[in-house]
Amino acid sequence: MNSDDLAYDAVALAARIAPLFAGRPPEVVGAALADLMSTLLAGHQGPGAEDLRAELLAMHIDKVLELVPLNERILQERRGDRQ
Repeated sequence: MNSDDLAYDAVALAARIAPLFAGRPPEVVGAALADLMSTLLAGHQGPGAEDLRAELLAMHIDKVLELVPLNERILQERRGDRQ
C-alpha cells in the first residue's frame, strides 16, 4: 500500500468511526481515544519499545496538531461560519 492509499484508508476509517462519537461528551470521546491510542502503543513490545512508543506518540501529537486547522475550517464550513 502506498502513502496515498494509506491516507485514503485512514480518512475512510475515521469517517466510519466518527458517528460513534457524535453527541457524546468530550470527556468520553477523549477517554475512548486515549484507550485506543494506548492499545496501539502497547502493541509495540520488546527491546526498545519504550523509545519507539515515545517516538510514535510524539509523531501522533504532531499529526493531530497539524490537522487541527484543517478540521477547524471543515467544522466552520459545516456551520456556515464566515471568515
